[in-house]
Amino acid sequence: MLGLGLLGLGVGGLAVGAGVGGAAAAKKSDLEKFCGTELRCPPAAHGDADDYNRMRTLSSIGWIAGAGVATLGIVLVVIPNSKAAGRETALRIAPSGAVLARSF
Repeated sequence: MLGLGLLGLGVGGLAVGAGVGGAAAAKKSDLEKFCGTELRCPPAAHGDADDYNRMRTLSSIGWIAGAGVATLGIVLVVIPNSKAAGRETALRIAPSGAVLARSF
């Protein structure tokens, strides 16, 4: 159940990354018309350039975090529950990081 939840959350993160990335591409196109292809913007366009940079950052975070969480979800879904066979898979999450452990 946790694996499916993480997979869904990861797909949501990927969707955010893609959506914001598309909006950033449109913003860049608008900026290039006003600032040139090197994006050397005059002070009047600095706010729009800052918005573009924020969108790029948010898109990257969405892609990276979404891919990581979705991958973890896939791993948890794919690893069979083998507790009945004397083996156990556990996910431990702490502020310092996450550990996926398997005992045999």
